[in-house]
Amino acid sequence: DNAPNEIGFYVERAPDVGGTPGDWARVATLGANAVRAVDAGLTRRTTYWYRVQAFNADGVSEYSNVIVARTL
Repeated sequence: DNAPNEIGFYVERAPDVGGTPGDWARVATLGANAVRAVDAGLTRRTTYWYRVQAFNADGVSEYSNVIVARTL
């Protein structure tokens, strides 16, 4: 959380498509100062891409760095 004035955060996920992210979809909206999110109902042995964006009354931030995670 590097945003000093956020109202909250959007968490987006994309499926892995040949080593690149597919279509991004918002999977969570978190409150200010949130430090974690749970993304349930994922497919086993599947790779997903994630990114986060802060928002406030003035608009949205740039996206965070992207992370890649694989389910068990």
